[in-house]
Amino acid sequence: MVLYCTSHVWYPAHLTENAVTGLWKYSRHPNYFGELMIWWSVFLMSCNVLRGGQWAAVLGPLFITSILLGLSGIPMLEKKDDDRHKG
Repeated sequence: MVLYCTSHVWYPAHLTENAVTGLWKYSRHPNYFGELMIWWSVFLMSCNVLRGGQWAAVLGPLFITSILLGLSGIPMLEKKDDDRHKG
C-alpha cells in the first residue's frame, strides 16, 4: 500500500522525456541496475578463491550484462516507452 501511494515519487506519470533528476538521473531501470550489481558482486567476492578454469565464472555476469544492456532488457523497455509516449 505504501509503495502504491508513493509510486509517483519513483516514476512520475507526467514524465514523458528522459528523467534527469533523482534516482532516474543515474538509472531509469533501477531493477536492472540492482540485478547487475548482484551478479557482479557475487563474482567479485568469489575472485579470491577462483583457480584455473573456474575463472569462467565471469561468463555469468558478462552474459547477464550483455542481455540486459544490449539485447532484451533496457533496449526493449526504452522502445516500448518511446512508442507509448510518442505523442
